[in-house]
Amino acid sequence: MIPSTLFVMAGVLLFPDMPAIILLISMAGVIFSACILYFFPDFFGLNTILEEKYATQIVRLKGIFKKKGASVFVLGWSFFPLVPTDLICYVVSLAKLSFKNMIVGVFVGEILLNAGYIYLGKSIFAALGL
Repeated sequence: MIPSTLFVMAGVLLFPDMPAIILLISMAGVIFSACILYFFPDFFGLNTILEEKYATQIVRLKGIFKKKGASVFVLGWSFFPLVPTDLICYVVSLAKLSFKNMIVGVFVGEILLNAGYIYLGKSIFAALGL
């Protein structure tokens, strides 16, 4: 659950002429992390414990993620920089959203966010003369 923003900005600072490589590497990390967090609860049996402890919340989340547009919700969550993407991956796993819908939402949201970070970071660092 480490935010990738710092790593993206460090990449922009250290390798300003390689934005595509920075984006590729950051997205590989995001997708890897999303996969681990999606499958983590089932692997260790945490889903059963959390479903018992937070039954009401899980039922409500399952209702949200059963509706059309669940990927759009995940995309929006992934794109919004103030909330951790790792959390939504974990929650959709508990709510049993399909892996495909989760990964598509995370990928689109994060690629937009990281591309924006790279563009913004390059502009800021150039203006500062770094």
